[in-house]
Amino acid sequence: LDDETPVIDIYSADNGHGWRIVPTGFDFSGLGASKSLLARTNMITVKKHLRTLASAAVLDDLYDTLRADLDIIWTIMPSRDSMGLQGTRLGKKSMLNVVRSSNAIQFTKYSRMRQRLL
Repeated sequence: LDDETPVIDIYSADNGHGWRIVPTGFDFSGLGASKSLLARTNMITVKKHLRTLASAAVLDDLYDTLRADLDIIWTIMPSRDSMGLQGTRLGKKSMLNVVRSSNAIQFTKYSRMRQRLL
């Protein structure tokens, strides 16, 4: 997961672990004619279908608006990965490091907290 990957977590009363839908590897063929070429659009369509099918379900769309506040208690820690020696335009080699951050742990904690508060 990264900050740009849409995710849907689903919980039921009899399953505390729940299910997570991520667009990577998810089969959107069930959307039929509503299926788009873009995974992000398909995830929005899946969410709309779920709202229709489970109209009595509790829906929480607040994570994006609460992220700054959540960062106070569940800080997103960047990780530094080495890409090894890389060639430059001048023919020299230099070490390349990439700093990445993921909100996956923060989102999971928020999602599980919300599930337990329902």
